[in-house]
Amino acid sequence: MDMDSLIGIIIGACFVWIGYVVRSKKTFFFFAGFWEPVNREKLARRIGVLFIVTGIIAIITSFLVIWFSSIGAVSGILVFILIIMILISIILDQVGY
Repeated sequence: MDMDSLIGIIIGACFVWIGYVVRSKKTFFFFAGFWEPVNREKLARRIGVLFIVTGIIAIITSFLVIWFSSIGAVSGILVFILIIMILISIILDQVGY
């Protein structure tokens, strides 16, 4: 295991931790300029799960990049889709859904 894999594991663990904090404590201090949510419970669950999934993708990618060098592009696309889903979750909360 080289330094790149170690960095990927550490970043993935940070994302999982952020997801846990957002989901369990319902705090949104990680979002700069974030407004007050309409339904705090739903938004915390949605965003927490999406952050945890992002962290798991980062950890899995750091292991798979050892054997498959092209897995990084697929992981980048998945994380981009998750970021879009986080923005959609925030918009849905503001609409009231």
